[in-house]
Amino acid sequence: MCAAAVITIGHQYMKYRLGAFLYPFADPSGGGYMYIQMREALSSAGWWGRGFGVVNPKLPYVHGDLIFTYLVYSFGWGVGIAVAVAAVYFVTRMLHSMGQVREAYGKMLIVAATSIIGAQFGYCIGMSLGLLPIMSITFPFVSYGGTRTLIDCSAISTKISILTKRQCASR
Repeated sequence: MCAAAVITIGHQYMKYRLGAFLYPFADPSGGGYMYIQMREALSSAGWWGRGFGVVNPKLPYVHGDLIFTYLVYSFGWGVGIAVAVAAVYFVTRMLHSMGQVREAYGKMLIVAATSIIGAQFGYCIGMSLGLLPIMSITFPFVSYGGTRTLIDCSAISTKISILTKRQCASR
């Protein structure tokens, strides 16, 4: 009986969150509030933004989940596009380094690290643009956070150690 109640409550909550994502103006002071505020911040940014250190009190969690929205709001769409291109370049370079490794296990580790970091980049950018539902996913290496930053750094250090081992073995 208790499991059925948890599933029902969870199901209703998921329907509420999905409804807020799909129809933010149906509940502008409730579930759709963040989607509307993000849309307003992005539309008011312009190409050059509002300036460094500008505070938007309607955007909470700018140090974590909404850092990309804040970057576009402060520095403009030019910087937002540059950050997105840098993220794509970083992920493609990680995948390119996989071709330098001969061991299957090392290749799998690089693919796993690239997938984790690439999915975070993609979801955070999509979430900040209002294309995906808001979740607690931080922008790798840019957002403030302890554990998530350590995991990202350990994934990169694993990749570097695999490449270093390969270069040392070939000498």
